[in-house]
Amino acid sequence: RIKQVLFNSLLTAYYMTFVPLCFAQNTLYYDTWWVGQHVVVTWLSAFLMLIVHYLPPKYLDLLHRTALHLGRWQKVEGRHAHVPYNAWSELTVWPPGALVKHVKGLFKAEGINVTAEPGNGMHGRFFFLFHQPMRVVNWLLILTWLLVGYQFFCLIQSTEWNHIVCIALVLFCNYYTLFKLLRDRIILAKAYKEELSEDDR
Repeated sequence: RIKQVLFNSLLTAYYMTFVPLCFAQNTLYYDTWWVGQHVVVTWLSAFLMLIVHYLPPKYLDLLHRTALHLGRWQKVEGRHAHVPYNAWSELTVWPPGALVKHVKGLFKAEGINVTAEPGNGMHGRFFFLFHQPMRVVNWLLILTWLLVGYQFFCLIQSTEWNHIVCIALVLFCNYYTLFKLLRDRIILAKAYKEELSEDDR
């Protein structure tokens, strides 16, 4: 889904902002700083709208629960000649604190159940992103607030009518994205209230 979001947002920014520049007449003067800024803002806006659409709260909950069952392995450093350990098997669900020997070294299980492969970077990144249920939504919310704030600042500073219209239209779309993200965050915060309070203890 992330690849689809990146591809579609880049395609949107390309066709909406960059292609019209290619077909502009040579005699026209246009502000390159404004055009570059507009390309980046349009891409970020399309990215945020698409990611909010493709990562709804139900899907984020599914990814969070998957990360909890995946768990993670922490590499144990130092000499371990006399430490009892098991040989890692992909068919075993490991309990927390289990020590296993893998090709890449000795690892300790962290999580409720650990089914991840020790030393697998993809499993580690997935666990990092989704084991905290609010992490992705908070990052998206911060990015959206920054984008809306920047656009609002640009709107106040703009004096040309075409700049004001472009910024206002994209800002309106970002207000909707901000509304959806705030709503999703409130829903997820209520859903995970108990789980987050248990983690704090």
